[in-house]
Amino acid sequence: MDWVSYSRSMNRVGFGFWVGFGCVGIAACTLSSAESDIIVDEERVDGEQVDGEKSVEIDDAVDGGHREGLHAFVHQEGTRIVAPDGTAVDIRGVNLGGGFLWEGWMFGGGVLHSETDLYRRLAETRALGEDGAADFRARVDLDWTTADDLRRVAELGFNTVRIPFNHTVIDDPVRFARLDRIVDECEAQGLYVVLDLHAAPRSQNTVGVISDWNWGERTLWDWSTWEDSKRRTARLWQKVASRYRMRGHILGYDLLNEPDTTSLGLTPLNRHLLPEIYDAIIVAIRRVDPYHMVILEGDEFATDFRRLTEPRDRNMAYQFHMYRWTVDDANYDEAVAEWSAIAQTQQVPMFGGEFGADRDSEIRRQRLAIEADRALSGWVLWSWKSADVQEGEWQGTPSSEIEHGIYEIPIDEPWRSTIRWASGEAGAAKPSSANVRAGAAAFVEAMKFENTIENGALIQALF
Repeated sequence: MDWVSYSRSMNRVGFGFWVGFGCVGIAACTLSSAESDIIVDEERVDGEQVDGEKSVEIDDAVDGGHREGLHAFVHQEGTRIVAPDGTAVDIRGVNLGGGFLWEGWMFGGGVLHSETDLYRRLAETRALGEDGAADFRARVDLDWTTADDLRRVAELGFNTVRIPFNHTVIDDPVRFARLDRIVDECEAQGLYVVLDLHAAPRSQNTVGVISDWNWGERTLWDWSTWEDSKRRTARLWQKVASRYRMRGHILGYDLLNEPDTTSLGLTPLNRHLLPEIYDAIIVAIRRVDPYHMVILEGDEFATDFRRLTEPRDRNMAYQFHMYRWTVDDANYDEAVAEWSAIAQTQQVPMFGGEFGADRDSEIRRQRLAIEADRALSGWVLWSWKSADVQEGEWQGTPSSEIEHGIYEIPIDEPWRSTIRWASGEAGAAKPSSANVRAGAAAFVEAMKFENTIENGALIQALF
């Protein structure tokens, strides 16, 4: 996406490096009471020895009497993802982006502000205030994805959904329960679920619209808070795994969405941190859940697997993301061949966790490139639902030609003016209170499945 290219260009010139080191003096965050209750609070989660007691090793976590139990769940067998009945799972999936991690453009606005900032701006309006913004968030949690949406997902022939979520959802018992509702309904519809940590504590990249990062903040990779960030992320995943460890339709845990250790200009120095945090998270998960697959994305927005030179677990998969602007010269066949070679060399499954957001002809090319390589395990489209954006352009392509979602949300002028301002779109003036109030009310109705518009051209590009 545009902001990915922007982030990479800023890393090259080192601008982000200056910003990051300007923040070094800030005190480290402390763990919340909820996090301190997690099982590993008295043990390190990085595989080191603690108080004379050896931590669980990664290999032992699966082999310690649990290997047979894997076969009651979706699991890895060499380069294949295998269902409990022994058949290969060929993923045909769709992302449920936008619900539990707000991306302003999916609401009809811009790409400059994070979810935290977008929410703050809505809460500071006289029309909504804190209570109105909280109610708006609740409506998005509950109505962005409903039983009707998931029923249609299954009817179209998809077998998997990937659910992106902000780490703040897991910290909030009410919102965590709302996530449970989606997971439950996926099971009722016969859909596999990939749980995707789209925004980690302190953010795994500096593209705020997809990682909830804000200018001037530390990132996950900041050395001064690294141990705390690593521990927080591992404990969060242990909390998730403990909750879902016996759910057979959970395909796997997608540990970090689009990590970018090159954030803030530390390109040559931070790359070793990605396998390190993956190891920490896996150890924490395996203490409570020896059964579900862990899914590891490559560095630099799920494109670069050079630091992941060997499997980190015996029940895992790799995931790449493929967009026109992340693949050199849009040579999808060449990119797929490179990722496929990694999967075959390491004997680990590999699938595409995101592609799309382009012309339907381009999306068809991307899909066919993935499907043509039988060593890969399928794909997950970005995304199921999004606002129908007609103005502006996207990577040089008019937005009116871009397929943003299989179901499009019609938006009216009051909401358009509100979200353009709240999401930081250039030149957008602050809307009137009347527009904020009317626009927010209209949007939470428009996003309901029965009010969205099916995008037939995109469906045809997929099947």
